[in-house]
Order: sequence, then C-alpha cells, then structure tokens
Amino acid sequence: MKILILEDEELMADLLKTLVRGLYPDSDIFHARSITEALRRWRETHHDLVLSDLSLPDGNGLDFLRRAAIDGRVTPIVIITANPDRKSVQRAARYGVRGFISKPFEAELVHDRLQAILATGATTAESREEAEGEPKAPALENALQQAESGELRLPTPIGLDALRELRARSDTLSLSELEKAWQDIPSLVTRLIDASNGSALRRTDTPNTSLRDALQVLGIPTALNLAMAMALDLTTTLQDPTLQTRARHYQEQSERMAHQAAALGRSLRADASLCFTAGLMHRLGELAVIATAQRCVLQGCTLDPAALDTALAGAWPARMAVALKSRLRLSLPLKQMIGAAHGFGLGSGHIHLPIMRTAFLLTNGAADSAECQKLLGRLGLSAPDTTGEMPSEQVSLQRNADG
Repeated sequence: MKILILEDEELMADLLKTLVRGLYPDSDIFHARSITEALRRWRETHHDLVLSDLSLPDGNGLDFLRRAAIDGRVTPIVIITANPDRKSVQRAARYGVRGFISKPFEAELVHDRLQAILATGATTAESREEAEGEPKAPALENALQQAESGELRLPTPIGLDALRELRARSDTLSLSELEKAWQDIPSLVTRLIDASNGSALRRTDTPNTSLRDALQVLGIPTALNLAMAMALDLTTTLQDPTLQTRARHYQEQSERMAHQAAALGRSLRADASLCFTAGLMHRLGELAVIATAQRCVLQGCTLDPAALDTALAGAWPARMAVALKSRLRLSLPLKQMIGAAHGFGLGSGHIHLPIMRTAFLLTNGAADSAECQKLLGRLGLSAPDTTGEMPSEQVSLQRNADG
C-alpha cells in the first residue's frame, strides 16, 4: 500500500508516519513538504491513501487535491488542520474527503480516528491480489534483507497503560520524571532524540545527544504523543516469548553499558551524558533484527529460535546498525561512539572512543583481556572491579608522575 503524507511540519509528519505505519505495517510511505513536491510524486506514482495538511508553504491542501484530480471515493483522503473552518469543510466535501483531524492532537485518539475513517476505504488492487493469493510467509533472512533497504524499526518495550498513566498527569509531570522513567529504554530514547533533531525543531546547529535535551526541545505533550504512537504500532510490540527474552537481554546489556560508559566519562572528565546515550544505543542493530523477526511473525512466519540466534550472532546486527545510523538524525560524534563500542582504530585521539570500547569490554566479561588492559592504561585508569559494574566511585585515575 502506497501512502502520501503532505505536511510541512517535520515533527507532525513523523508522528503521522508512525501512526499510519502501525495501521498499515507494510505500507510504502512518502512524505511531501509542499504541494509542488506532492504533485510530482503523485504524477509518478498512484497512492492508495492521502493525508494532507490544509496550510502549506505554497498553497492550500485542497488545491493539491484539485490539481492532482484526486477522487476521495476512489482514494481515501484525510485532512489534518488546526482550523477546520466551514468553507474548507464544504470544499473538502466536493473531493470526497473521508474526515478531518484537528491539530494539536493526542496520538491514541488520532490512531482510533484513522482506524474508523479508513475502515471503509477502497480495497487497492495490490491488497486484492494479496487477499486472493496464498499468503506468503517470508523467511527471516528475506525479511532482514527487505528491512535493511526499507523501513527499519525498533521494538517498543513500553505499555499503553504506563503511557496513559503518564498522560493522565501530564499537567504536573516534570521533564525530570519523564527522563527517569524512560532513560533506560534504547528504542524510545533513540526515537525522541531523532525527532528532536528534525530541522524544524533544532534550536541550534548542534544536534541533541541526550534524552534530557530531546525532552526539553519536544516538550512533555509531544514526547508522550511520540511514545504513544510507537506503542500503538503492533509491529514493534513483541508478542512472542522468544523475542521478548532476546530483547530483554540486549536492553539489559544496553543499560549496563550506558551506566558503565557514563561512569568512565565522569572519571575522565569527558561528556558522561554523551557516553550514556552512546552506550544505550550500542545494541540497536540487534534490536532491529528482533523487531524485523516480530514483523515476520505477524506476516505468518513461524519463528525459528535457532535461525534468530544465527542472525543475531552473524553480520546482521552490524548491517542493521549501519542502516539505522544512516537514517537517524544523530550527531556524527554520537554515531562514531556507538560504533566504537564494537571496535575502533587505536590511532584515534578522541577520548570518547576508547571510553566506549573499554566500557563494552568491561560489561561483557573481558576486563582481563589484553585489549581491555591496554585501553585502561591508555586512559590512565586503574584496574576496575571485574564484575563490570564499575560505579563511578570504584574508578580511580592513575596519575602520571609529572601530574
């Protein structure tokens, strides 16, 4: 299914894409920021669903429908607007618009509204063919190949009930409380930092690199909306016990790595917050593999734990990590630090890179390895607690004779 979203606000478009993807997991979503761009896309490819803002940089969303000759009785159309005035509603009726969604909105309400509006949508030729033919259950390897070049997702280990509870007290909820609740969830932290670094949100030329910075830019209502949109996407909600166990393992690894890297950063007077974020994201490749396996299951594939473990132990996590980093709006230093956890050129003079590799070795039981000992010496640190926990008070600096 091909879906066109015409919206000039980057964050709003991101939110709509997440919500629509949850309703149509295998859809091909194109985002246009102007009528000109949308017309060019429409003339190249027919779309099965159009979501359009009314107020755009180069005109009115209804003008796009007129110029593209889109018939809402054939192609479902949904209008998103902050001001659904009577005149616009009357004009929209001529194009067969299925409904209006008012901004600002709550993600869960929009999800339900879209579900109701699109329930009577026309069946596309593509979906008819799929319905008439035998369902094809892609093997995990094929699904991974498709995900690598298509839409990559991460599992969302946060429940709707927990988010509803936070939203119910959003008027009194502080940024610090939200940061504490979410700081150890790699996929959610990644999503919020990525969203906060959208061009329309960035306050400076320096990308955000921490959850706290992201929350300050997004604000509590928007952050809750983004989290809710992720939780509503069933393709990222792990239902299989095997996938839940694997994801929990990598999330726990990410948490330990994040705290370890931050402790080293504090001891070396480096950016501990940046180290924490990089540590939390160092297993994104594995989590992307698990999320892809979940999609595979939803498409009718029987999960083979051995095939999953083979994929997780092979090259796929690294390939997924590369693909994710190329698409995520993360700072270059953060991307380099995430990669450094798995290895880096020893000639680099950037202190954050050996910190990340050292933290990785310490949290993976390799404290006594020659590589770890060499890195500790390079950083000027004494031998750590070999449990790998290394809280900051257990890390001591080895002073040079001249210092």
